[in-house]
Amino acid sequence: MRPPLGSPGGPVTAPKSSMGFVMPIYTICIIVFFVYTLSKIIFKRTAIPYEPVTPDPQFRRRVFRDDSRTSPDKLGHKETDTRDIEIAALRARLEETERAMQRIMGQLAQRDAVLNLP
Repeated sequence: MRPPLGSPGGPVTAPKSSMGFVMPIYTICIIVFFVYTLSKIIFKRTAIPYEPVTPDPQFRRRVFRDDSRTSPDKLGHKETDTRDIEIAALRARLEETERAMQRIMGQLAQRDAVLNLP
């Protein structure tokens, strides 16, 4: 049966929602995270976990050494092609490497000669 016009209707049931269950859990999680963050800030460790490392005095020399490369102030004539400069630098490095290899091979030959004597 319907209520007459102008009179209030019956009670309306609210739709079922999971927000009544999710919101308290969400609030508790936020509070726990806030307490955790505060405890991390308040109870910081003051001790240094690692011992200090002294800098290596040879580091700059090893890492930033010139390696016989040509620098822009040693290019000479301004009209030389950059490829020619790179090729000349590569040839110089190749010659240096070949000399080092010959020196190593000579040392190995000497060692083998000493080891094969008996």
